[in-house]
Amino acid sequence: MVTIDVVPADAPAEYAPAMVTACSQGLPEGKCALARETSESTQATAVALVLWQGNQFLQVTVRVGRHGTEWVTRNLSFTEHDALLDRWTAVGLTVATLVGEGKSVADAPPTQPAPTPTPTPAPAPHGAKPDHPSTAVAVSVVAPKATPSPLALTAALGGLVGPGWRDANWQRGLWLSAIVGQRSKPWIVEGFASYAQSTGPQVANGGALESRWLSAGVGLGATGAVRALNLRFSAALELLFRHVSANLGSARGADNELPVRLRLLGAWPARGPLGAVLGAALRIPFTSANDGTAQAREPLLSGELQAGLELRL
Repeated sequence: MVTIDVVPADAPAEYAPAMVTACSQGLPEGKCALARETSESTQATAVALVLWQGNQFLQVTVRVGRHGTEWVTRNLSFTEHDALLDRWTAVGLTVATLVGEGKSVADAPPTQPAPTPTPTPAPAPHGAKPDHPSTAVAVSVVAPKATPSPLALTAALGGLVGPGWRDANWQRGLWLSAIVGQRSKPWIVEGFASYAQSTGPQVANGGALESRWLSAGVGLGATGAVRALNLRFSAALELLFRHVSANLGSARGADNELPVRLRLLGAWPARGPLGAVLGAALRIPFTSANDGTAQAREPLLSGELQAGLELRL
């Protein structure tokens, strides 16, 4: 039996069973249990102390002691992108590893200083039993290999509004994005698509343009979190292919372009499978597209506001 004591006492108790399960699975024999859940009469073969540092649970010291041996210590560091469940599971596996190391050291006979070279003894007389020199046992400790950080995938869907043509109604529509990155790294790659419609402006013959805005592109950026506000944010530079078409009665016009824009998004809450997102996309530089038939132009400051929901996988 290996008993585990967790400090501080207000550490998230809902993750402790995952730590105990990982520890028990990592032991060749026996099992692990929380110290507070075992009786005083329980005879533990090893005792583990898990000391979390800081309220973000990014640093932890694991100490394991066996009867008659010295304590074995291992320090672990995590990032804010590592899920709490994964951190506690890693701690459980580390406890099992240190229990095995402590047992190997306890079972090994004490090592002797290397003897000075001596001449090879002559063969023993017939019938005499040769002496058996003591053998020193070397214990090699292999640290667990670091596994690569898993990929994080986020998909978002929402609505958008933004300026269309000058002296016209704003465009309104839908947007969809997908973001891929490593949980331990801030860098992200994203794909983006949107569709919107707008009405106006009025032209000389009394009609109004009916326009459609179709965009698709990719972007590179970074993401981070403000834990005090439970808010996650991202910023990315996007290269878009945009097709704009406009109808005025039987007259039609269209324009294709490759604009660059900056997209900023904030998501709440910072963790969990689902979050609400709000942000804006601003075109860089502030030049405008135009429709060749109606000579409609975008305003100088071109962009859109975006709001929706994101699913984190």
